[in-house]
Formats: sequence, C-alpha cells, structure tokens
Amino acid sequence: MLTFDGAGIIMRKEDLRPATQQAAAKSKPKLETRLSSGEKRNRKRMAEVAAIYSVAPFPRTPMDVVHGLRPVRDVAKRRPRPVNKQVSASVELGAEQVIREKFEEGLRRDPERRRRWVVLVDGNDDQIRMVRKVAKELGVEITLVLDLMHVLEYLWKAA
Repeated sequence: MLTFDGAGIIMRKEDLRPATQQAAAKSKPKLETRLSSGEKRNRKRMAEVAAIYSVAPFPRTPMDVVHGLRPVRDVAKRRPRPVNKQVSASVELGAEQVIREKFEEGLRRDPERRRRWVVLVDGNDDQIRMVRKVAKELGVEITLVLDLMHVLEYLWKAA
C-alpha cells in the first residue's frame, strides 16, 4: 500500500522558492500575525507526504465503508493493522521524486511484483498523473483508490 498527499506549509520568507519570494514581496498581507480568510498565496511551500506499508486484504462493500465511519465493537470485523510502515515528507524534493522514492522502496520490498500494489490518492490530478507515470516507468501495475474524505471535502467547498 502506497499513499501520497500534498500539504501546504507556511514558510518564513527567506525559505520560499525564488519565484514565490518575488510574488510575496509584491503582495502585502492584510493582517500582521496570521492570514485572513482566503489569504494563503505566496506564503507556502508544498510538502509531499508519502507512506508505504503492508496490510492484509480487507474486502468491504460500500455499506461497510459507510458504516466504517463509526467505531466497530465486533473484534472479528476490525480491519487488519498495517505493518512495516514507513512515512516521509519533503519540502525540498519535488512531488514526483518523493513518489518515485516510495515506489522504489516498494520494489525493494516486492522485487518480483507478486503482491497487489494499491495507491491511495486524494484526487489531485497532477499527483495522479505523477503516480501513473512513475508506476508505468517502473513497470508496476497499480490499483488507484480515491480517498473518500478528500473528495467529500472538495465537493463541500465547491457547493
């Protein structure tokens, strides 16, 4: 199992990339100590967060997923725990390089590609393109799974 997500991190001005530093120098924040509503541009760098782990299959129906949003009391129905989990994030490396590194770690763990490779994504089109590109270049067959909570957040904001 591989999972990827981008996270915006507010940076000190001197740590912004040159193009963002220039844009930040041109714009003045409305408030001195924090961003006002909707004000985020020219203050953040994107970090790519990545994780890889193994987990036993846990087939579910759509109703199981919806009911899974509540705590499960029946021990027999609890999902299996991930093992050999490795999580990393970087603001220095580009998203594609972070994604490639996790795929390469996956190849170290499963060099003969005997396991099913599942990739959890949040719906970001650029990220999905990068995941597909890296998987194709490395000859890995993947199953993409869209994170329901991220999609619901996007739909909520669009409404």
